[in-house]
Amino acid sequence: MSGVESAATRTASPPLSVSVRPARTDETVAGSASSNFTTPERVGEVSRNYQTSAHGQTMSPDDDNDDGGFGYEKFVECIKKIVAISDGIRDGWQLQTKEGWDNGHFITKKVSQILEKSSGEGTKSIVVFEYHIAYNINYGVPVLCFVAWKQDGSSLQMEEYCEYNENFSNSDVLSTLTQLDHPVLCRPFLTLHPCRTREIMDVFLSKSKNPVVSWLSVISPFINLKLEDEYIKAC
Repeated sequence: MSGVESAATRTASPPLSVSVRPARTDETVAGSASSNFTTPERVGEVSRNYQTSAHGQTMSPDDDNDDGGFGYEKFVECIKKIVAISDGIRDGWQLQTKEGWDNGHFITKKVSQILEKSSGEGTKSIVVFEYHIAYNINYGVPVLCFVAWKQDGSSLQMEEYCEYNENFSNSDVLSTLTQLDHPVLCRPFLTLHPCRTREIMDVFLSKSKNPVVSWLSVISPFINLKLEDEYIKAC
């Protein structure tokens, strides 16, 4: 098995011990499909449903491990289009490949952000994020995972990140953010849990030219990942 071509070599933060509140309901976003799904109002609606449904009954990959209409080949097609758009606007997404793996294609992007604690304490930090979009074979969906480093080179821990991100300042929302092994690199990354991604994808599969972009338009606001209009226009 060969190494990852052009992939980042930094080590992600060590596994964390984080308490996650138990699941509460079985709400879904499957019934919220709309032909006008790329408008800000539509993105906001599905985003709110995603945040709510993340507390629902967790779907195990053993419950339904087919690709649900969104297989790996379609995923690769979508992320290559993302990279093509990114190259045109110099947005930083890069295609990575790990040969010998059934899901060896993924994309990465590094970006610096100034974070301020959501508690209003006024503490600010410059943090470098490295975002990855990969394909989870067990769930048959894309996953967004990331690592982050502070100015001193140390990893940003999940508890710290939640202090800086008001979307995760409430412990109830921790069930949407967890630490899982990267689907390709097999190292721990902070990850938006894929258990409800299938339901989000189902909203877009028959309507979007690029379901990965449409899915990103829903989840990116939760982690302050800016999605340029050029990507949305391609849907």
